[in-house]
Amino acid sequence: MRNKFAIKLKNILKKYYFIRLIVRFLRNYILTIPTEFLVLMRRYNIYSNKKFYRLKELRNKYWGKRCFIVCTGPSLTIKDLEFIKEEICFSMNSAIKILDKTNWRPQFYGIQDKRAYKELKNKVLEYNNEIYYIFKPLYLKEFKDSSNTIYFPLNLLGHEYSKENNRIKFSENAYYCVYDGFTITYSLIQIAIYMGFKNIYLLGCDANYTPINGKIHFIEYDNNVFPLTKESEELRHIFAYKQVKEYIDDHPDIKIYNATKGGNLDIFERVKLESILLEK
Repeated sequence: MRNKFAIKLKNILKKYYFIRLIVRFLRNYILTIPTEFLVLMRRYNIYSNKKFYRLKELRNKYWGKRCFIVCTGPSLTIKDLEFIKEEICFSMNSAIKILDKTNWRPQFYGIQDKRAYKELKNKVLEYNNEIYYIFKPLYLKEFKDSSNTIYFPLNLLGHEYSKENNRIKFSENAYYCVYDGFTITYSLIQIAIYMGFKNIYLLGCDANYTPINGKIHFIEYDNNVFPLTKESEELRHIFAYKQVKEYIDDHPDIKIYNATKGGNLDIFERVKLESILLEK
């Protein structure tokens, strides 16, 4: 009965374009009003969840420094990680599964997808004491916390309601909110800027969902949230990174470079990893 009703409703929505527009507006904007209201409450110091206070303490703590945001694209190698083991690094998701094969350790680790965290939580707990801070959104609070957990206020912008919603924003203050950009990398860029880093290097950020040697990640894991085509997924990510580029173009003291070998992300100036390390 429920399936018949759903099919009938879907057919009605297809037939009446105006109704579809209203539903899309409700889904993408009206349903996000409570989240936007909490952003305003933090902005004007009216109210904030105490779990975000630790993030507030990190503002500009690393002013003027450089960092690497190590993604999990298939171009990444263990050799790359060994090269940057003396650098300040953020990493994410399945990178936690490679730590038993390298001396490299990220100081900061981010994860925001529920399915990814359920699969990787044991590894996160295993290496918990070797990472300064673990960044995650409040909706992962049901999982075990540790003393180095830093919660960030993730605003999903309604993306959780529809894979067709490509709405994008960029936050100037991660304590007020961190906007979703379809990937944890987008969130970590906002957090890194909030922490004061001025030169940010992306590594392993392939932005390419065409399998390389059968892989789309450096270390594979099951994390297909939406049944998007690879082209759709790539376009969403590129669209988000363009928003980052617009932000740094308006803030010339912040530089973002792409040290990834290959891949589809040509929005940021490309640099060679070996050349960066010689500059220090």
